Amino acid sequence: MSSPGWRWTHLSKENTRREWLKAYVLIQTEGAEPISEVIQSLPGVISADDLRGPYDAIALADSVSAERPIERIIDDIKSVPGVIRALNAPLNRRTGTHQSLLPHARGDEAA
Repeated sequence: MSSPGWRWTHLSKENTRREWLKAYVLIQTEGAEPISEVIQSLPGVISADDLRGPYDAIALADSVSAERPIERIIDDIKSVPGVIRALNAPLNRRTGTHQSLLPHARGDEAA
């Protein structure tokens, strides 16, 4: 069961706010070719890295608008040639700034 990329949280009659969803996406591919540059170029993807192990890449996705929910970003990742699976892992934090675990997303020079 998938959840929407955003939801309305009612604050008062005059004021509402959207809570946007961020998620890590674990990606499996058919081949051994690096894929992070292609994934990172997709709208809604903040950063991506190639991995070793059971998953070939990881991406940090952010649903930046109601028109681009997280599910649509996941569908875009799945449509990249060679991608056979994309597992969505939503973050518990939904509002405020996000400190990424991926070094280049934080601006760290040394990884």
